[in-house]
Amino acid sequence: MVKHILIAIDGSGPSRHAARFGLALAHQTHAQVTLLTVLPPPEVVPMGPLSGYAVLAPPVTAEATQKVTERMKEITSEHPGVKIDQVVEMGPVADTIIDVANHRSVDLIVMGARGLGPGRRFLLGSVSDRVVHHAHCPVTVWR
Repeated sequence: MVKHILIAIDGSGPSRHAARFGLALAHQTHAQVTLLTVLPPPEVVPMGPLSGYAVLAPPVTAEATQKVTERMKEITSEHPGVKIDQVVEMGPVADTIIDVANHRSVDLIVMGARGLGPGRRFLLGSVSDRVVHHAHCPVTVWR
């Protein structure tokens, strides 16, 4: 029986559809929901001993965090009868989703697939693919 669902959202279209699906399922099964957004950490690459470094991804701003919070409130307002815990974490996205799922003992992870092309998926990896292969529980991926 599904008693606790982790819904990972990132703002993409598939992510919003996955959230609606997960919340509807939680409503039907009376499951608790953890609504999770993972913000990636800043990425800095050293360019050599004397030349410094390059910033690939800047630090998360307060404005970005505010947008995430507003998006989460918008999603939760659609399902007032569901017990929802909103969580924002920072870290490697797939690993953080898996860690939160383990620590909160969830029964199901629901997430969207961003739909990277084959080239980008090969170079960057797929968050949903990594979660599916390493999670301790079933994972539903919305495409």
